[in-house]
Amino acid sequence: MENLNDERIEKISNSSITPQQDINKTLYAVAFGFMILTLIATGIAGIYFIIFAVTSTSFTSTFDKAMVVIYAIFAVISFISYAWNIPFTMKIKKSMEALEKPSIAFGVCVLIFGNLVSGILLLVASSTQPKVIS
Repeated sequence: MENLNDERIEKISNSSITPQQDINKTLYAVAFGFMILTLIATGIAGIYFIIFAVTSTSFTSTFDKAMVVIYAIFAVISFISYAWNIPFTMKIKKSMEALEKPSIAFGVCVLIFGNLVSGILLLVASSTQPKVIS
């Protein structure tokens, strides 16, 4: 048992990842997980609205026609959001793997258009990076 602990300590001491980079990698991983959940939710919402728009076949009143239009508009909004969040998710995964600092603008865009939690985590990760003084 003691040998196993010695090997772990040796691996950790030989690692080139600093504790701050390890924290940032964790922040990126959690942000990535929440973005995956966002993609799943927007996809399901878009399908839900399309199903309701197609199955609302009784056009007996103006209200029914208006509801079909509203469902179709929400479906389009959901799919635009879905398409918009795919590059965000891929960029977060790339940042997580390469341990590169995301820009503050990217964090704000994720905050506004993607997911509140992911945006906050990216902003925290970008603010905790040490600044290079040249």
